[in-house]
Amino acid sequence: MLAEKTIAGLESLYAKAESQYNEKARHYVQEQLQQNILLVQDMLAAVESGCGEAYPAVLQDYLAKIKSDYVEMRHLLEELDRKFMLFIMGSGKNGKSTLINALVGQTVAKEGIVPTTWKIDVFTEAAGEEVRFKFRDGSEQCLSKEAAADFLAAEDAKQKQSAQAVREEMRKFRASGASIRALEQKQASLNKYKLYRSRITEAVWPVQNSAILKNYRLVDTPGLRQELDDMIISNAREYYTKADGVIWVLPADKISGAGDRSEIDALLQDYGKRTDNLIVVINHIDKAIANGQTEAGILQEARRLYGDVSQEIILCSAKQAREAQGLLAGAEPGSPEERAGLELLHKSHLPDLQEHLNRTLFADAQRIQIESKVRSGSILFQDIVSLAGKAADLLQSVHAEERKKKERWEQESEALAAALTEELKSFSEREAARIYQAYQ
Repeated sequence: MLAEKTIAGLESLYAKAESQYNEKARHYVQEQLQQNILLVQDMLAAVESGCGEAYPAVLQDYLAKIKSDYVEMRHLLEELDRKFMLFIMGSGKNGKSTLINALVGQTVAKEGIVPTTWKIDVFTEAAGEEVRFKFRDGSEQCLSKEAAADFLAAEDAKQKQSAQAVREEMRKFRASGASIRALEQKQASLNKYKLYRSRITEAVWPVQNSAILKNYRLVDTPGLRQELDDMIISNAREYYTKADGVIWVLPADKISGAGDRSEIDALLQDYGKRTDNLIVVINHIDKAIANGQTEAGILQEARRLYGDVSQEIILCSAKQAREAQGLLAGAEPGSPEERAGLELLHKSHLPDLQEHLNRTLFADAQRIQIESKVRSGSILFQDIVSLAGKAADLLQSVHAEERKKKERWEQESEALAAALTEELKSFSEREAARIYQAYQ
């Protein structure tokens, strides 16, 4: 039997070898991402030199999306040198923000609201009070928390004003008796050109004295979908590639709702099923139990509905966890308040989730993060290649149509010139004959 010292030595050697391997893998992935970024950069430079700043109108949408993907690829490269990014995802009323506050152990995310500014909020361990904003063009800006709050309020106001203007214009257009097809086209046009879309992609908030943020960066998302009068403004596809790990929050009291499942299916269809970095958390178990359900029953139903998405399903009540943390914050050791707080914390299952995170995602964080960036970088690069191909095909078809029009114009011009020449000749002959007869 191996001595404990020998086992410890072997474990240390294995851990060291694994760390060295992951470090080499990280450098290799960074090099590959950098090469792809340079390829896209050269392609964009070639387009700019060929077209100048006035791109053909038919290419505008393609080039805008390529530039957006290019910025995301640059972000992926930067993220490889940072902490594991753990996304909290789910629909707007499933308690994502409350769960984040419970995990962090303090109030950092606004609860009970559905934000209208399309961005993600990143909570990270950092000193100072400045909030760093990231924008769609890749630029950044740092503001104080007070200035950041004012900035976000202004963005929300622009969103609401543009939404009201779109609703009013659609109301008038609908009253005109337009067809369903015309209404759809009008809606699409207004969404594209009139609906305000914030240029903010991320707001990075500094947090001190949080145990979980020593290992992770936690990300609050604005919901799987944002809708306005049945219009989908934005969806999770815009930021899903950023995530290293995902906690999907579902409501225990409404676990059978079709909306959450359809959104998850749509996302996984595009990006593939992810098992080693996805944990399903069934929140609001306190509500479900109050309605007569049991924990065993909730878990059984969750596994039936979502067992194919993730094998990791954890029950939780973020609300009870926050209440327990409030009791424990000012409680004396051994006091009734402390005992009540610990009992409520245990009942919330938050410690189970924290232990699970440490045992799964964080224990294998390097490998998961590297594989996540490889997958995300590949998705973005393939998307760019596809967009570039479609743009080239479209431009080629436009040029072909222009050539056909030019050929038709030249043919019609030649025919018209010949007809005019013949008509002029005939006119000249008629006039000559008339003049000759007049002077006979």
